[in-house]
This record gives sequence, C-alpha cells and structure tokens, in this order.
Amino acid sequence: MQQIVSWSEAYPLDIFPEPDLKRAAELLKRHQPGRDLCMRHVIEGVGNIARDGLGGCLPALVAFAKLRHNARRVDS
Repeated sequence: MQQIVSWSEAYPLDIFPEPDLKRAAELLKRHQPGRDLCMRHVIEGVGNIARDGLGGCLPALVAFAKLRHNARRVDS
C-alpha cells in the first residue's frame, strides 16, 4: 500500500503544475496513441504493486470473491 501512496505522490503539483487538459487532449489526438494507453499503464502499475503485496494469497482472494458473487446471485 505504501508503494501505491508513493507512486500517487510522485508528481506533486508544486513541481508539476496541472496541465492545460484541453491542449493536452488535442496533442494526444494528433501525436500520441491516446489517453487510454496512458491509463492502461497506470492501472497495470497499480495492479503489479497490488499483486506483489498480496503475494500468494491472490488466488484465494479471487476464489472468495467468486463465491460471494455466486452466493449473492442465488440469494436474489
């Protein structure tokens, strides 16, 4: 969790001010693969940090989430 916090604070606004988002969107449309690719990078990075932090318990958490989901469907 500390890694996620550190990563989220890597670009403080006093050093990296808010960009002109309209201008940035225009430039991305013309010259870059797009915002979706940037967000994919962010989400994959957070996912990697979470996977590292969860270690071997991730499969058990996924199985538990599936059980809860199925139980809710049966109760409905």
